[in-house]
Amino acid sequence: PFMEKILLESCLEAMATGAVVGIQDMGAAGLTCATSETAGRAGTGIEFDVSKVPQRETGMSAYEVMLSESQERMLLVAKKGREDEIRAVFEKWDLHAEAVGVVTGDGHVKVYKDGKLEADIPASALTDEAPLCEHFQRAAELIGKRWNPQVVRALQTGSARFGDLRHAIPNISDAVLS
Repeated sequence: PFMEKILLESCLEAMATGAVVGIQDMGAAGLTCATSETAGRAGTGIEFDVSKVPQRETGMSAYEVMLSESQERMLLVAKKGREDEIRAVFEKWDLHAEAVGVVTGDGHVKVYKDGKLEADIPASALTDEAPLCEHFQRAAELIGKRWNPQVVRALQTGSARFGDLRHAIPNISDAVLS
């Protein structure tokens, strides 16, 4: 809780400088999710080198770094030329900030390790155009208008987690899987 508070306060201060144009927390899917969602929402691309990402373990592959769950970490997009200003805010809070990449205009997430291209994928393939789970589609059909419209939309778009819904909606497992 203390580190969360420090991170929250430092992010709020960084945003107040006007130097931050985007921010995304890193959760269960780490950089994979944070970079693709950030680029997808902005309609831009991003390229970065995982060897510049602070790591707790040595010898991690690009794949491992991209999927490493990193609690109390944030991805910030700074206005070009103002990276040092953001870095200074985090140093004031005794937190480490590192410039690891740049925003591009090509709509792709490009992952490098030690300067070598490891992955190049359209951000939209991981966000807006990602395949949908048919179980969610089927659940939405079964629930129809008898359920909260927001839940139905979440099921239709695949943004709902089936595990959470199976406890909230009686017999959903049987109905969806049959």
